[in-house]
Amino acid sequence: MRYLHQEHWYRFVKKGKRDGRYFEDLVARLLEKLEGGRWIRTPHSWDRGRDFFRADCRTIAAEAKNRKAPLSISSLSPTLVMAVADNLGEVIFFSYSRINSNAIEHLSAFEEQTRIRIRVFHDDSLEDLILRYPTILREFFPTYNAGRRFAIGHVKVTTRISRDPEIHVAELGMSDALFEENTAGSDALTGFLNLLETFAMDFHVQNVSTVKKQTFKIRLSPETVLNHFELLDKEIEENDFQFELDLAPGQVRRRRVHLRPFSPGKDIDLTKWEPVEEKVRIKRRSFPHQITVTALVRSPLVGVVYVSALKAFEREISYRDKPVFRTTYGISGCGKTRMLYEYRNLLFRHGYRIIHIRGEFAQMTSFDEFMRRYLATRYGLPRQAPDEGDQTLNAPWRDKLDKRSQIDRLLYDKSWAPSQHMNECEDVFLRSLSDQQIGLVIDDVQGLDPTTLQFINNLTTKLLDSNHRFVLLLTFNLDLITLGSRANLYLQRLIDLSFTHSTSISSLELEGFSVGEAREFINNCLRSKQTDPDSFFTIIYKEITQILLSKIELTPLFLEQTLLYLDHKKAIKHDALGYYVHNYKTLKREVNQLETGPKGKRLEILLSHRYNALEKTLSEDEWVIIELLCRLRQIPRLAFNDLRINLLDIIHLIELGIIVDIAGYAVEFRHQTLLRLISSRRKLSDQAIIRLDQFFLVARWREVYFAQYMLRVMESGMLSRKLASKLLDRLRKGQIDNEDLLPLTDALLLELNQLIQWFDPSAVIRVLDDIAYCLRPLLGFDHAAKLYAAIYRRLVTFQDDIRQAGSEFFMLCARYGSLVLAMRQDQKAMGILRSSLDMIKSFEFSNSKMRDESIGLVANRLCAALLGHRRKDAAKKMSRKVMRAAHRGGFKYIEFQQHIDNGYIHYGFRSDNAKLIYHWKTAVTLFDEAILPEHELITNRAVAKLHEAHVDILEGKLKSALSLIKRERWICKEQLDPFHESKLVLLGAVVFLLGGRRIMPVENAIELVSYAKDLASRFDLGQVYWIAFHTNAKIWQMNHEKERAAGELNRAFAELTSVVDNAEMEDRFDWFFEDYAISMRELDARVDSDRIILVKRKSRQNTMHSILEMTSKEFNNYYANYTPKTTYYRDKYNLPCP
Repeated sequence: MRYLHQEHWYRFVKKGKRDGRYFEDLVARLLEKLEGGRWIRTPHSWDRGRDFFRADCRTIAAEAKNRKAPLSISSLSPTLVMAVADNLGEVIFFSYSRINSNAIEHLSAFEEQTRIRIRVFHDDSLEDLILRYPTILREFFPTYNAGRRFAIGHVKVTTRISRDPEIHVAELGMSDALFEENTAGSDALTGFLNLLETFAMDFHVQNVSTVKKQTFKIRLSPETVLNHFELLDKEIEENDFQFELDLAPGQVRRRRVHLRPFSPGKDIDLTKWEPVEEKVRIKRRSFPHQITVTALVRSPLVGVVYVSALKAFEREISYRDKPVFRTTYGISGCGKTRMLYEYRNLLFRHGYRIIHIRGEFAQMTSFDEFMRRYLATRYGLPRQAPDEGDQTLNAPWRDKLDKRSQIDRLLYDKSWAPSQHMNECEDVFLRSLSDQQIGLVIDDVQGLDPTTLQFINNLTTKLLDSNHRFVLLLTFNLDLITLGSRANLYLQRLIDLSFTHSTSISSLELEGFSVGEAREFINNCLRSKQTDPDSFFTIIYKEITQILLSKIELTPLFLEQTLLYLDHKKAIKHDALGYYVHNYKTLKREVNQLETGPKGKRLEILLSHRYNALEKTLSEDEWVIIELLCRLRQIPRLAFNDLRINLLDIIHLIELGIIVDIAGYAVEFRHQTLLRLISSRRKLSDQAIIRLDQFFLVARWREVYFAQYMLRVMESGMLSRKLASKLLDRLRKGQIDNEDLLPLTDALLLELNQLIQWFDPSAVIRVLDDIAYCLRPLLGFDHAAKLYAAIYRRLVTFQDDIRQAGSEFFMLCARYGSLVLAMRQDQKAMGILRSSLDMIKSFEFSNSKMRDESIGLVANRLCAALLGHRRKDAAKKMSRKVMRAAHRGGFKYIEFQQHIDNGYIHYGFRSDNAKLIYHWKTAVTLFDEAILPEHELITNRAVAKLHEAHVDILEGKLKSALSLIKRERWICKEQLDPFHESKLVLLGAVVFLLGGRRIMPVENAIELVSYAKDLASRFDLGQVYWIAFHTNAKIWQMNHEKERAAGELNRAFAELTSVVDNAEMEDRFDWFFEDYAISMRELDARVDSDRIILVKRKSRQNTMHSILEMTSKEFNNYYANYTPKTTYYRDKYNLPCP
């Protein structure tokens, strides 16, 4: 300490020992001044790891340590264990001595993992806190003479990198890394990394100030990231490479940033960073300052199965708020672990916390071990009990055995084995998933013991119906699974579930590459010579390629092993761009002499060659040998027996830090961040643009990243007619990923004038229309409507140039109006469609049939908008216009849709059910998938099937309707049609309301409604959202759950009145307001008068007032004679009309 020296602390020493009780007196006064409120001191024994808790908020606790020696994390860990066990929200540590740097780093990691706020006042910061309060200073330090002093007020930042920390922590335990007695941060890490090896850069931040709350912003240097690393953090990338931490006085926090290197080299500087606000004083340390990256370049992820699986997984975790299960299985070497790492990196990008466990790891032999490793990793707790040295487990900081929390006992009580308390383990596991995004990654599941497999199997069932943001990634090695084993049965169950629960579970079997994919893999890794990066190996060396592909299995591991073997034989060499042919004669000889054998033996032969080389050299130039060890570690242990390799020797080398696992690498990874920046339309620096242009000089990368290449071309004003033609062709064929469509559309709109001059305007408009429609499920209705609006406004400015493209233009107008109509913005839709209908007269059409189709399309949508705006007469008039155009042109699909819309004139009115059935039955009779046009504008199969289900229900065929709904909802999901999917799901719940428990259990109906709510919320489907709440209310009402029913009714009312301003204009909603008032009376629920004011139509307000103001006797008489008003009803219940 700087001012309060040892002689000032004489009162805190009693009989030569530190006086803990008097130090607690000091802390008690400091807490009153610092935090306010009333603090209660705990008893000396059984204090649950804390000395104080706040009386008015028992989730805030404080611990005081009056020790002479610096404190390690083992001294603080009892408090952390009990903080997790007791669900604390904040812990404040006070320590006379300094808390060592390892302990501070672990406290910050613990705070990130558990979200329990940690604040620390020790050594200088404790002194600074004491000096702030003169009364405390005079009371406890009477010999101190106040003089001039300088308060501390800086932020300490320590950065430390760790290789694959998720695996390291799960396997070796936190105690082996951070629970050490040393007082200085270890710098033993040499900074040795492999290409594409994911590593963590941890920012351990401590606010040393005792007064000021700090908002601390850190900005990573974009140039250092772009030069060497790929950033796996979407939040930082989208926030201009910044992240922000709010720090209370004394608080410690950690922010973990995942990266992976994409270029080889020695002594590469780590990513530079600076505080955004210069006024914040910083003390910084880094371990290490530089890293060395091996030079071996790997192939990008190739293969249709591999790439499509990765894209599907990213879509799931981006838009789904429920558990996601992904199972990958196949033989050894087929790329399972590579896929697992790619999945895992996507989870890092989306902010998930990863717990990575390897089933084949030598120590993963029992369920007890599995469960304890999971809990220790999840909560950042030590693997060994903090009191393990005591004679008894009843240490003075804990409760007695029978009162301990489940987490405490499962982790540390040896007499309470997790395998003997499976129900408690399930409860603890499920609680650990709350309030966080957790990804559990288990590689080689077949290596787990039967109890662990049964536990995961049971969790799969329970998590399917939960709302946790949880991802479970599993891999199975088919070479090591025995028929009938627990692993085999679990894998088969997951495969079956992937068909019945495809929204949550998917299974992927990897069988290796096709010949074409293997050629692509080789071309990505190997070229003809160093000076010609654009040459394809398989074309120049056809004979060698043919022999090579005939001799080895076409799986990623075999191909990589072969290249590494040829590298060792000096036939090929590698530089920063990848492998190139070094000696053609040697290459041809070695390929011809490759030994072949039955399946399973070829890999052993290659490994034998590689291991012989290992014994001879491990020089700096032979990076390939280090790569060998990495791959040896991934091969099943059984393979080492025939090779006579001692696995322990390999593990020893691994533990020395020579090697780590590799996810795989490709040349283009060095530009991944740049490419994403282009897609986000963010401005690049001159240096980045030069680097990117050099990248696109290689034809291979222009093809692989064609969308980003075209963005760069259009940005630089270099678009040619040939390139534009190629781009439009690919867009027409759907060969551009959805995530690239939006930035491409913006760029195409800027080039629209030129495109219309070069090409047929009809083709250009069709492409723009298809792009906007494809993006609708991904963007949500609101953003998709904005995109359509941008396209529509841009096209209207070129009205004179697109007159001959009338048919295509009005198809786009109809689709735009239909989208706005689906958002319940009827008035806006009417304006768009009226304007479009007026413009038809001035456009040219190649024949009258196209004109009739345009009139029919636009008028049909306008009719729907008029219906939504209570203009029945105008709607009927427009309906006749639609029918005339449809008959003249022979467009049955327009006639079909108009019958559907005519039915909506009567939908919602019980008295009109006969007319409703006539129109919809006529429509269903007309429907044939052959009548659907190539373009999907106003109708599709889903519309027909939805209304076919309606007709079945209205005719009393409930089971037939339910069977149809179950089948068609999955088709809608596959076709990314959330609007009709949600309507079909809700209609299934209506079938339950009509048929009761004989149709389906109540739980299934509630699950249907929950699913529909989830869809409606994610895709901004306002009109579906309120109906979902009303449906749920009716389910609870029929099951006599009054409070739940009333709550859902209130939500339905609130959602309906807030959808859009004119949502209440439709007459078919009249029944809801009457039903709301009746139901709330029947449920004895209170209705706020403010709610009725939200109802805009006077007649509806009067109806609600009259019902709500009735006396009980009047209401009972009214209800006894009441007849439901809506299309669907049961007894006296008005049922929803999806």
